[in-house]
Amino acid sequence: MASTNLKSRGSSYSAEMDDIERASRDEIMALQTRRLAWSLTHAYDNVAHYKKAFDQAGVHPSDFRRLEDLARFPFTVKTDLRDNYPFDMFAVPREKVVRVHASSGTTGKPVVVGYTKADIDMWAEVMARSIRAAGGRSGMIMHNAYGYGLSEVIGPGVAQECVETKDGLHIWEDHFYPEVIDPETGAVLP
Repeated sequence: MASTNLKSRGSSYSAEMDDIERASRDEIMALQTRRLAWSLTHAYDNVAHYKKAFDQAGVHPSDFRRLEDLARFPFTVKTDLRDNYPFDMFAVPREKVVRVHASSGTTGKPVVVGYTKADIDMWAEVMARSIRAAGGRSGMIMHNAYGYGLSEVIGPGVAQECVETKDGLHIWEDHFYPEVIDPETGAVLP
């Protein structure tokens, strides 16, 4: 029904897309490279866990020059989050954290994730894109039935299928860099 309404109004999803959603692969990769370089440096400079983990792996944020270099950096696993409970993984002073998500801790220590105002603004942006991609438009009523379970990945808003093409999830790659990892070897797969 939303597609019919859109077409009858003479607009389409693509006409409402943000510029970044029309970016070339090269533009996306350049943005991802800049943002990942900043994130690695920020984590190294502000979180003792990352400084120690990077140093033990023999890598430094300055070693990251292209996306393929990310494979040289250690993973963050759930035990890292639990071992640094409650706030030792925060990369900003606690006073800058405006929202906290935490697991129940039923399988061990709870996982605590803090969000700054900028994080919440980014989440609002990707959620708006996701709702728009799913067919949501101004004036519609939405029932949010999401089962908020994955704190360490902000919850919904990472990816969304487009109502017009229905060809699978589109990851908002200006904010998320997906990797497929072999669980046995840790190798990055194509």
